[in-house]
Amino acid sequence: MNKKSYSTRRFVASDVNGILGLFACVYKRQFSHEWWNWKYRLNPAGFLGEKGDIWIAENARGEIIGHWAVLPQKVKLGPTTIRAALAVDAATHPDTEDLE
Repeated sequence: MNKKSYSTRRFVASDVNGILGLFACVYKRQFSHEWWNWKYRLNPAGFLGEKGDIWIAENARGEIIGHWAVLPQKVKLGPTTIRAALAVDAATHPDTEDLE
């Protein structure tokens, strides 16, 4: 097994194009900036942005090869509304070895 050369970090706003490119490759369809904004930035339970729980994996060339995120959710538990999270959009580039 080869040693992998990648790093992980929190999302920054400039990652959106790379994330959309990764999703297009992994999910075999195009996703727009409008879709990303609707799902993440306009989430009624909030968007934590760079302080939130979107994680990126990138290779040594700085290309995004992985994505994992949770979305804040408001959940009613009896009379109380609590904040929870829903894991979404886990993706790893299928040619990760070629991207090192």
